[in-house]
Amino acid sequence: MNSGIPSLKAHVLLFILLPGFIACNNADKPVKKEGTTAVTNQYSEAADSLRKLVLENPDSAIYRQLLIQQLEEDNQIDEAIKQNDSLLKKIGNSAVYWLNRGSLLEAKNDTVNAIVAYENAVTLDNKNQQAYVRLAKLYAETKNSKTLQLIDYMFRNELGFGHETDLVMMRGIYYRNNKEFEKALTSFNQCINDKYTFMQAYIEKGSLLYDLKKYKESIAVFEKATTVNNIFADGYFWLAKNEEALGNSKDAIDNYKRALALDQGFEEAREALKRLGIIK
Repeated sequence: MNSGIPSLKAHVLLFILLPGFIACNNADKPVKKEGTTAVTNQYSEAADSLRKLVLENPDSAIYRQLLIQQLEEDNQIDEAIKQNDSLLKKIGNSAVYWLNRGSLLEAKNDTVNAIVAYENAVTLDNKNQQAYVRLAKLYAETKNSKTLQLIDYMFRNELGFGHETDLVMMRGIYYRNNKEFEKALTSFNQCINDKYTFMQAYIEKGSLLYDLKKYKESIAVFEKATTVNNIFADGYFWLAKNEEALGNSKDAIDNYKRALALDQGFEEAREALKRLGIIK
């Protein structure tokens, strides 16, 4: 997951060396405890070490941020949110920590509260590009009428720099979710024209055509996608779905097999082959 949590690479060496230094200097001292601070087995070894450092250095934002990152990696999202909220209480409102919170809430599929967190982030820092991009994405996915206004604002104020194609696709997703299909297709076409290797745009366009039962047009999209990237498992999967919808079982089976061969974890392709009696 690409979270909003700030990169702390500059502190990695410090993190590696400091625990040993602390251990040596505190060999004859009792471990400082605060309340019920026993480390449980639900955490990884790395998280345990960081929790101890946070307990010993409760005012260290660096250790707490490192702990949040590790908890996120360990899928201990609720605990990561608690630690992030501690930073918000200690340091006060900060766009960075609201961005962190939004990212963690997204990991929990708590879209409503993630939107609130990102809105707080951009209110506190109206140049926070990452928060704007994530907010636009969630607005589009939830059919929020603020989507187009926000995207236009980002383009006008150069907040979309480096994310132009992503924002055009979000616009298309908004149109698709609101059943403005022609506008959606126009947006997806613009994405592909601007960046022909943008595979997600092919999926958005081709899957919309599939939903509209325009199977031959959808096939043309995914044939182009798999020509651009011949190891694009999703492209072969969607080719198979379209061929199956047209009753072309052999071609469908061949493409489901290609998708699964390229991605052994592609369960939808595996289930399709089971349904068609090819594998058990």
